[in-house]
Formats: sequence, structure tokens, C-alpha cells
Amino acid sequence: MASLRALLERFGSTEEAAERDDRRRSSLPDCCAIGAAAAREPVRLAGVIASVTRSVAEEAPRCDVVVSDGTGSVEARFLGRRDIPGIAPGRVIVVTGRCCDRGGRLRLLNPAYELVERSAERL
Repeated sequence: MASLRALLERFGSTEEAAERDDRRRSSLPDCCAIGAAAAREPVRLAGVIASVTRSVAEEAPRCDVVVSDGTGSVEARFLGRRDIPGIAPGRVIVVTGRCCDRGGRLRLLNPAYELVERSAERL
């Protein structure tokens, strides 16, 4: 078991390390932590894009983006679009809007967004 732990520490990151990295990369001025965001309140959140899901052709166009900052995650749902140039897992994004609670998860519908330039990301 010790060799497996050593192997993971050497070649893989632990969840805590990944969360620390997300917090470091998404700590931007004028943005609150996702874990501190509340439903029905206007927010400006920064985080790393964890996943992007697009609707299929038979459904209404929709793009769901999960954003995480190490303190929590929020789903940004863009209606009427299946693809947004520049939005990809691993990019840092700032989303602004009003959160709603959907089954215990925070969601922003059609938020304003800014992609953080790669040179400005804290590596």
C-alpha cells in the first residue's frame, strides 16, 4: 500500500492538491469563492472549467459548463448555443450573474463570462 501511495504522490495529484491548484489559479480580484455563493444573489465567480457538456441535435441548443475553484462548483448553463469558442476544460473563466438552486447545486443561466488570458493565469 505504501508503494501505491508513493506512486500516486509522484505521478498523480491528490484531490486536495487539485483543489489547491484550482484555488490558486482562480483567485482573482472582485470575485467571491464559489463555496460562499448563495442562491438568488448576484455573484461574480472565477474558477477553472472542469467540464463542458453540449446538447444533442434533437434537443434545444444548450451548453453546460461546470466551473470549480477548489471551494465548490457551479454550473453555468448557456441556452441557445451548443458551442462557445474558447471554452474548454482547464481554462480559467469568470462568470457573472444570479445563482439559482437546482437540487442542491448552484446554477447560473446565461451568465456574462470572461475567459482569463492564459498569460494572466497563475501557473
